[in-house]
Amino acid sequence: MAGDESGGARASRLEVLAAIILGLATVASAWGAYQATRWGGVQATAYTEAGLASTEAAKSFQLADSKLNLDQTLFVEWALAVDRGDDEVALYISDDLFSFELGTALDAWLVSDDDAPTPFDTEAYVLEELAEGEAFEDESILQNRRGGDANQTGDQYVLVTVILTSALFFAGISTVLKSDQVRYALLGGGAALFVAATGTMLTFPIT
Repeated sequence: MAGDESGGARASRLEVLAAIILGLATVASAWGAYQATRWGGVQATAYTEAGLASTEAAKSFQLADSKLNLDQTLFVEWALAVDRGDDEVALYISDDLFSFELGTALDAWLVSDDDAPTPFDTEAYVLEELAEGEAFEDESILQNRRGGDANQTGDQYVLVTVILTSALFFAGISTVLKSDQVRYALLGGGAALFVAATGTMLTFPIT
């Protein structure tokens, strides 16, 4: 009779322990799955923003190239007009046709003591579109990196969720077995997996 009572008490303790592990692992697994989904959203948003920034960078670089080509053509025409002494045409080109950037660079170049062969070779010639393109390009790189980091974090949450699912399996299967020794082993393994997975998950960033 005493042995039956002892066995019953032991079985009851095992069931309580299994229930605790099942409950905690279920909550932790749900949290891991939730965070994995959230980080998937962060990844998608980051990659979308990276694509948009890359598109804007390409547009800005294209505009910069077009402006540079036009400025170079106009500068050649201006230089030819100056060379043949046609001041009226040269003034018209520089005042009415040059871009603001080229006009500014030309003024600086004409009074400069350096050996720059053209205004385009000076630091004064800076295209706004080129600077914008570089800024968009930097943003694209940043967002791609952010998306990659989010993807890695999401994968880490998925991995610990899988481990927690294993803990759930061990705890659950222990409730249907009769051997106390096997049940203790399964519960011990489930508890170890739960502690390891949860401890690791607590080090992950949260969104």
